[in-house]
Formats: sequence, structure tokens, C-alpha cells
Amino acid sequence: MMMIGSTNSFPLAPFLASLSVDGIRVTLNDARAVERRKDEYQNLSPDFLKLAIARFLGLRNRNLRKGPSTAELLVWLRVLSTATGTGPEPLLDADLSKLPYLEALLKDHMDLEELSGKG
Repeated sequence: MMMIGSTNSFPLAPFLASLSVDGIRVTLNDARAVERRKDEYQNLSPDFLKLAIARFLGLRNRNLRKGPSTAELLVWLRVLSTATGTGPEPLLDADLSKLPYLEALLKDHMDLEELSGKG
């Protein structure tokens, strides 16, 4: 397990430094990538970002053929930021198959089918 930290040259946003979901911490690469690209999804509040990352980690923790990578997380956050009318409500549902724009996170069609209960 990699712990999040910060350095003088690269301080992390407070919501990233404290994020832990079911004992899994955001990797340093994930945290740095999100922090470096925060201007691309400035429409999302820190609480929304924290919830989105928690849902991403939930997917990453599943037994999938091709789990979402940091690149998919960044694309998904950008899609969420630019989508009109995307509020935190869809992210509150514990059912990961109901995440908005799930196709941006999961690239394997069989993973999408199994997650939605069609496979």
C-alpha cells in the first residue's frame, strides 16, 4: 500500500491527502495526476472530486478484466466536469453500475456487462 504524502515541491490538496476508501488510499500517482489537472475539471467541488475518486477506487478494487487506470480516472473527471447537469446525486448510489459515463472508466465490454448484471 502506498501512502499519500506531500513535499515542499508538490503539496497535495487537503481532500486528496486524506482520501481513504475501505482502507485503500489513492496512490501517489493518482493524487498527483488529479492535482496537476485540476483546472480541467474546475466545475467539480472538492467534495464531488473526493466522492468521484472513492467510486473510482471501488471499481479499481473489483475483480475486472481491465480495471480503470489513472488515465481513465482523469478522462472520467473531465467528462463529469464538462457534462451539463451532472451533480453529485448519481455518485451517491452504492451501485457502481449506475455511475454516469461508466464507459469512460471501463474499456472492456464484458466488464461493463458484468457490472450491470447483463453478463
